[in-house]
Amino acid sequence: MSTDFLQPNLEDLQQDVISLLKKIEELMYRASNLLISDPSGKKYAGFQKEVVDAKKNVEDLELVMAIVAPMKAGKSTIINAIVGQDILPSRASAMTTLPTEIILRSDKAQPVLVLKPNTISCLKRTLSTLQQKIKTNGLNQAVTKMAKYPHLTSLIPKIQDGFSIQSEIGG
Repeated sequence: MSTDFLQPNLEDLQQDVISLLKKIEELMYRASNLLISDPSGKKYAGFQKEVVDAKKNVEDLELVMAIVAPMKAGKSTIINAIVGQDILPSRASAMTTLPTEIILRSDKAQPVLVLKPNTISCLKRTLSTLQQKIKTNGLNQAVTKMAKYPHLTSLIPKIQDGFSIQSEIGG
């Protein structure tokens, strides 16, 4: 017994969704123009923009989803499973504590972490604070305090020496 008829043709499905979103976009445009003197006209213009963004996501096959859960709940593990490769660390200790946006693109051979300017600023302040702590308390005390995180102890000399924080990190 063949189940081919149950398998959707993804390209056809994608085109159907794009076509429907174009129709909705046109309706929102018409509504916003007809109601231009009414406050709801701006609301419809906003809806139109949302539909345009959604259409672009479908055209690019881009999925946006928020995953929120307490520490150590398996967020990285589920994202790795959805993506089909281990792009986020999943270990016994908390690893992904910052909000992280993951965008898979066919033109990229490896993952690229892109840090926003405010995140870089925060990381630089944190690095400076850690350097001061190491300077004040000594390298040995820092190594002792990090003993329960052996995978991170190799970072202590790097923190002490300082390093630049890049806005894009590949790999």
